[in-house]
Amino acid sequence: MNAGDFLWLLLFVSLIFLSVGISRRVFGHWFTPLSIFVGINSLSLSGYHLRLLEMPDVSFTVHAMLLSAFAMFSLGVFLAVGRRSEGLQLSTRPSLDITGLAGFFYTTVVLATIGWVAQGAMLVMRIGLGSLLRNIWVLQSEFQVQFVGYLNLIGILVFPLFVLRIAVGPVKKLDYLLVLASLFGLLLAGIKGYMIYSIFGGIYVWSVVRPDKFRPVHLVGGVAAILGFFIVYLAKVDIFSTDYYVGTGLMKHLPALHMPYLYFVGSWPALDFIVDGTVGDLPRLGTFVLQPVWKLLGAAGVIEYAPLSQPFVSIGKFTFNVFSLVGEVYWDLKWPGVLVVALMLGWITTRLYLRIWNSNHWGHVMVYAVAVHGLFISFFSFIYNFNVYFLLLYVYLVGFVILRRGILVRHQTGDSGSPDSER
Repeated sequence: MNAGDFLWLLLFVSLIFLSVGISRRVFGHWFTPLSIFVGINSLSLSGYHLRLLEMPDVSFTVHAMLLSAFAMFSLGVFLAVGRRSEGLQLSTRPSLDITGLAGFFYTTVVLATIGWVAQGAMLVMRIGLGSLLRNIWVLQSEFQVQFVGYLNLIGILVFPLFVLRIAVGPVKKLDYLLVLASLFGLLLAGIKGYMIYSIFGGIYVWSVVRPDKFRPVHLVGGVAAILGFFIVYLAKVDIFSTDYYVGTGLMKHLPALHMPYLYFVGSWPALDFIVDGTVGDLPRLGTFVLQPVWKLLGAAGVIEYAPLSQPFVSIGKFTFNVFSLVGEVYWDLKWPGVLVVALMLGWITTRLYLRIWNSNHWGHVMVYAVAVHGLFISFFSFIYNFNVYFLLLYVYLVGFVILRRGILVRHQTGDSGSPDSER
């Protein structure tokens, strides 16, 4: 680490504390969309500037791009808050009306279970149980079945829903078993992002439903759990991407952390290949930002659509093909896109956050948990794709329309945060 690295490190660490401080002052809590977006990206670039593994230098343009995104995101946050102070007080927040929550939880568990059991059975019939156990890595490429895989996607919501139920009242012993089974189903899906989404979804839920009890140690615990999962996953499933490099300092003695570190910081040196034009243009305008639209039009036969195969670039002794949320928006829509998308994300996620405080329906908590994950994972890639919108649509149709309007449950008038409001 040279003097330039130290100065950048000092700046980004300062931004972490600044975003937390502003969040506390404006919202009354430290873990908000502002501190999540600014904090996680600043932490990622700070990690890069520690130079724990050999990687190319990150240009000033990339740093400027991220700092500009921070500024526009912050503007979006303050536009969402408005001139008045929201004056969020933990004691004045309305208690949650949990009507329909249990029904939504069990519906989601049933759908997710059907998904992973059916796909698991098909895989065993195709290759045999013995072959699967000897070659567990095939889960990554062979488990998911078209269309049925959306049931695995729904399984992401089970753990956050479980945390929500614990936060508002007692749960049945059976529920613990159902959650473990659903997490097992996510493991079988062979997609790291699903497990990460689910575990951190629970953290987002707890942070807004029980903000008085949410501490940094909970976030650290979630990171530690995911780190452990990540190491085991790389060793047993994603075996073809595992490699070790010559580290510096403590990393010399911790080769198992090399890949997690690369995943956490690698998007920034990779982004420079887009900035300097080494990576070619995308096939169409809005490839990332409008991906759900293009996918639907492709399914309808209006256009030819195929999932983007992102090119790999060399970041030292490793190749990388994701470029952070900011970088992929830049690749897609250049500087105007970075500024506008950052502004919109700041405004939308903050309004979703404030909506929780102004409404007593549990569904708003789940909408926030689904949406805010894109900020938390923004150091890695732009994930606001068809899958995220599918989850939001599922929450809306089942949680707000079917259950809230009494189609499947008897709706009771009045606000209640006790289990008695759900029959």
